[in-house]
Amino acid sequence: MDLVDVSKRNKKAFDYYKDQADKYWLNKSFYMQGMISLALNKFGYKTTPSDIIKSLKEKALHSEEMGMYWRSEQGWFWYQAPIETQALLIEAFDEVANDQESVEEMKVWLLKQKQTQNWETTKATVEAIYALLLKEQTCFQVMSWLKLHWVVLKWILIIEMMLKWRPAPDISRLHGWEAILNRNGRCYPD
Repeated sequence: MDLVDVSKRNKKAFDYYKDQADKYWLNKSFYMQGMISLALNKFGYKTTPSDIIKSLKEKALHSEEMGMYWRSEQGWFWYQAPIETQALLIEAFDEVANDQESVEEMKVWLLKQKQTQNWETTKATVEAIYALLLKEQTCFQVMSWLKLHWVVLKWILIIEMMLKWRPAPDISRLHGWEAILNRNGRCYPD
């Protein structure tokens, strides 16, 4: 199956690297294994993507409180980021194995990370939200969390606007919801 048009000149190299991924996935990071399983699955490979998911499932840690996750080496490289890795593996388990039980367990870990620590970067936040919204089972929980954080973000933006645009802001106006939502439901003070 060709998902991309590869010129005849580049086809040999493309196939070579695809075959390398198929052969040498085992010594890659969890993030790379997830990427390889997704890519090979899209290119019609069946055995290797399933083997990768099976291997990942065997290496996973399970906890009632924390869900399903992996203990891996953290570092500064993009493929060592724990939140992004978990989000990508959620997508792989969903798309390659259609393993909804594992997906839901993995989402627990993502939400616990936000609850106990934080999602360190905007990229991590976007990846986590994408992974959490892949299926509708936890959508309600995520949407209520997003609504709360959206309100907090609105507060921050309003305070910044007031401090920048008004020489002497009347901070006493920030005592309640009136500062966030006016009669039209817009996010700015009257």
